[in-house]
Amino acid sequence: MPKPVSPDATADAQSDRLRRAYAQLHEGRFAVIADFELPAHAQIVQVINASGRAELAADPTAGRNETGRSAMRFRLAGESDALVISGESAREWTLKRDWRGFDLLLLALEARRAGEIEIEVRSGPSDERRRWATRQTLHTGWNLIEMDLHRAAESLAIDDVREMRLRSTDGDAEREWVLDDMILTSDRRLLLGNRTAPRPELFVERQGHRLCLGVARRFELTLHQGRIVAWHDLAADPNRLSNLLAGAAMGPTPTWLRSTAADQPREVGEVVPPDHAAGSHEIIEMTPARVRIQCRHLESPGAASAATSQDPVWECTYTIYPSGQVYAEARLYAAALSPDIRTPAWMWRWGNGATVTVEAGELMELEPAPKGGEETPAPFFAVARSASDQRARLCVCGYLGDQVASILPAGGASWPAAALGFVAREGGEAGVARFQMTFLDAGADSIEEIHARVLDYLRPMELRPASGLVVGMSARTGAGFDGGAGVYRLAPQQDVLRVELDGRAAPRFSPVLQVEDPLRRTFWLYLDHRLTPAATRAADGSILFQVFGTVESRRTVEVLFKP
Repeated sequence: MPKPVSPDATADAQSDRLRRAYAQLHEGRFAVIADFELPAHAQIVQVINASGRAELAADPTAGRNETGRSAMRFRLAGESDALVISGESAREWTLKRDWRGFDLLLLALEARRAGEIEIEVRSGPSDERRRWATRQTLHTGWNLIEMDLHRAAESLAIDDVREMRLRSTDGDAEREWVLDDMILTSDRRLLLGNRTAPRPELFVERQGHRLCLGVARRFELTLHQGRIVAWHDLAADPNRLSNLLAGAAMGPTPTWLRSTAADQPREVGEVVPPDHAAGSHEIIEMTPARVRIQCRHLESPGAASAATSQDPVWECTYTIYPSGQVYAEARLYAAALSPDIRTPAWMWRWGNGATVTVEAGELMELEPAPKGGEETPAPFFAVARSASDQRARLCVCGYLGDQVASILPAGGASWPAAALGFVAREGGEAGVARFQMTFLDAGADSIEEIHARVLDYLRPMELRPASGLVVGMSARTGAGFDGGAGVYRLAPQQDVLRVELDGRAAPRFSPVLQVEDPLRRTFWLYLDHRLTPAATRAADGSILFQVFGTVESRRTVEVLFKP
């Protein structure tokens, strides 16, 4: 006689089926709201039948084959009809209320016809009710909806979720669906490195729709919808208890000017909402040598209709190195701008100023000579300090060249207090901005070192290879320096590149060389005449090599290629 199967064994078998069916459960930590394999799960689902034609029924054969056959079949036939998921009147099952620690809510939904459905989540007691809603496009057949709980948490009390509602967006037209698995999951996937490594190294971790990246033991950045929404100082806060951005966003944000008349002062216009702008991010390169993330945004300053296009209105590419240096190149596409925008500008934000204070300064050593009778300001830099101990945590400077007409200080009438901006001169490269972010270690955060780091970026080395070529020579410096990616671009001649890095006049901080090699040939790299394996390939096949530490003397770099 066969032994009876225990409830625990049945639950384990169902958990295994769910893990096999959904890659988002691979990390193992998830909570099933309902999968309808137990009759009690149906107790948390009800229908609001305002139209008189709405229906709801448990169906033991309608579910996904991979996860079990039972599901809930429902029909909605009016704007006031809704499928309600709530545990308030259930007896044997309930809706889990605390969603903290989870990244995604998964819903398996089968649609008879393609269309849209609205999903609303409600939290808190009735007298403090908070709501968040999203619309999802469904194709015919089974759909797996991934709801970003980090985004929902911006509007909800995520520790007290009381109810979900599903509604049709097709007015009075009848629509039928089948609802199966509803699962909360902590979808954490380590893609590169280790944030707890004993020495500084790059790491990248995907958390639901968010991306966390940085340098172990130094800093961590979190990207959400193409914006940096969290910054943690891992040296001082290894458990990531304090977000230095205080819940706002950091990074370049486009704006524009209200007036560009020569006889009127420049006045900044409205700012693209940096915390909720439509955006996305994508990893375009990921190696232990560097990580590059491209962020794309669809919203345009002054052009509300631009969000309907799938072409980016502006984008920003971040390049992160193990040395703690981060470079940003932001582009604003003029074709997508509103016709009344004559002069676009940029600002750099540091959260909302609650936990980070910002000071800005000019480097008079670099003040360029006026051209054409116009006054040109000195290049700027800004330092972000912790409000708690006033220690310098981050330095940002802009690679502005000769294109800047004015620098807008923080705290203007329309600017956030923790922001700094610049405006391109007429006819300049108004749509491009390049910045360097340096995350400062304790003991290396003096104003003298900050000045030296800013000068290193704004006045790069003028490399003169003994053998080889400088690629993409800058009209300003002749250095072949790419300020958006933080690299010196070089190419070999007759299978040899030999170049000297000279830090005697000014210190150079962990410079990066990128050597063209379209054929991906075998090579040997020497630093100060010693063979070194510390080189890797970039996404385009070129050789990438970083000289770690401060270069204050002559250092020789040689790359020899196999013919």
